[in-house]
Amino acid sequence: MSAIRLMPCCADTIYFHNDERVKGNIVQETQEDVIIDVGGGSITFSKNEIVKIVRSKNNTQKQNVRSVPLQEKARPSLESVYGHFRNLKEKREETITKKRVCKQLYQKIVHHMATNITYNDVLKEMQARADERNISGDVQEYNSIRREMDILQTKKAKLVDEGRKIIENIITQESELFSLLQDLFLLYARFDEEHKRLTEEQVQGEDTYYLKELEEEARGIADDFKRIEIDCFETICGPGVEGVFNGTTQATLSIDTKVPFVILSKELANTLGVHDSLGIGSINLFSFGIEFGDGVPVFLDSIRIEGVTVKNIIAVISDDILYPDVHGILGVPFIRNYAIQIDEEKTTITLHEFKPQ
Repeated sequence: MSAIRLMPCCADTIYFHNDERVKGNIVQETQEDVIIDVGGGSITFSKNEIVKIVRSKNNTQKQNVRSVPLQEKARPSLESVYGHFRNLKEKREETITKKRVCKQLYQKIVHHMATNITYNDVLKEMQARADERNISGDVQEYNSIRREMDILQTKKAKLVDEGRKIIENIITQESELFSLLQDLFLLYARFDEEHKRLTEEQVQGEDTYYLKELEEEARGIADDFKRIEIDCFETICGPGVEGVFNGTTQATLSIDTKVPFVILSKELANTLGVHDSLGIGSINLFSFGIEFGDGVPVFLDSIRIEGVTVKNIIAVISDDILYPDVHGILGVPFIRNYAIQIDEEKTTITLHEFKPQ
């Protein structure tokens, strides 16, 4: 009677260029070879012979276990695509770090706003007490309350200075985040183009394995971006969209990727009921490289455009929006988490939302 090899139902499978295949348990894998136990012994195959490997769920030997980092295994013929991939990974890490910094700064400004509201409420209550003591002729108590108010006013002035610094930092960091996202999206496009070129040239031998391995790692970065298309129309100052502020108020807006603010007209700000909600007064907008005078920073809960909603936004009220059909400008704070593409006819805006996995 001939011997029959019983292989486990969940075996690994190696597929070869000649359409043959072998099943067994992969016990070792190197950069050049794969060793598979076929039941009566082990066989070594060169990776030049292999098209693909399908592993069982029970196999704890990982295909991507490497004794050498991926980027250091590149052969000269793949150096260009590995270079693009290294740049891509570095830019992704830098972008994630910057995104985290922006989030922390927004947490600071929300805390600042809450503290400012508390100071204002306490000062109002103290002023009412001081007025009562003044009317009753209690000079000693009146003077005591006024001294307490002076101390709190000093703290409030310091809070205003801190708030200005946070706002300036937010504007700087958001602009840098937006630039990083554009660079990251462009780097991925360059990597993808180089990868396709090498694939079309039908890379041979071990290079095929490395190229496939690289593609799998890069796919995770591509999955960080979610594509969203928005219809737009022409306005006197660029592509326009209809936006909804704080879930209630609709307004016509222009998108400008060069403006580091969301800018509101006074009319729109009055409709929204936002007036110096951050409590820091006006700031000079010229210092940020745009042709506007002073503006008052305010905090918005949200802005929605079609299917895109951005929450917690710093906006600026400006007298310099004089266009009759435009109520505001959507700058970097709205698009800070997106790579953006505007077609030449300006009828569609494509946003690539960055949400790292």
